[in-house]
Amino acid sequence: GKVGYLADQYLGGTSPSTLEGVSPPIRTYTPAPPYTKEAQRAQIEGKLTLRIVVDPQGNVAEVKEISPPLGRGLDENAIETVKTWKFEPAKRGGVPVSVRVMVEVSFHLYYGPKP
Repeated sequence: GKVGYLADQYLGGTSPSTLEGVSPPIRTYTPAPPYTKEAQRAQIEGKLTLRIVVDPQGNVAEVKEISPPLGRGLDENAIETVKTWKFEPAKRGGVPVSVRVMVEVSFHLYYGPKP
């Protein structure tokens, strides 16, 4: 991995490479990415796995798509939205540190009655 990053972790789960003594970042602002009209028309649904770096300030410093693309603008929307996410940063010994984590973004169409 890159110098300065502590561990790959899955938010909400554990990863074998999680380092001892490092608390994972906690989501504080994680809006869902919008659907594109093209993806809605094509009825594309699915999940994207993204590897992100959360910096010591709790901002998303890097985003890389790990899963196969969904297409129709959904990948771009997911990446741009995840860049706006905010976290309480990961900490080692009470000191904020950068970590690399995996996150999933889901796209599911809603077929129920209109609210």
